[in-house]
Amino acid sequence: EVLATLDNAFPREPNPRATSCILSGLAKTRALDKIALVYSWQETRKYSLDNYHFTIAINACARASKWARALQLSSMMAQNTVESNWITFSAVVGAFEKNNEWGKVLQLFGVMSQRLGESDAVACSVAISACEKGGTWERALQIFILMAHNTVEFNTVTCSAAISAC
Repeated sequence: EVLATLDNAFPREPNPRATSCILSGLAKTRALDKIALVYSWQETRKYSLDNYHFTIAINACARASKWARALQLSSMMAQNTVESNWITFSAVVGAFEKNNEWGKVLQLFGVMSQRLGESDAVACSVAISACEKGGTWERALQIFILMAHNTVEFNTVTCSAAISAC
């Protein structure tokens, strides 16, 4: 039924804005299977998906506590040469957080830091919070020092997370 609706709505031309609306609606209802159908439909028609489209679905996975699916979508981004960013990272982290997968948060933070270079305050706060919940205060302190070294602006959340971790 989803595929038929898409075929009727977009017989020739892709419409990224409409695709975003469809994905957002499906994400709100946590209809992960239907989101997967939209992605496969897009691929068969050679329509390109961008970072925003993937982030919508990753956020839906986070809300549904499906960290493995969120990670799979993140990998699909790389396969489709869609660049991820710190917003995408935060979406995947949200899925890990819901399942208390703090070690995976830190692994992903390391990968994203290498891939994207400088991190932002939100990403660092999430990583420091993961350290606190995972009981690794030393790593939290390293991230905090790294922020100062890279001139990432501190905020209240970051400082509170660092204090809690130590």
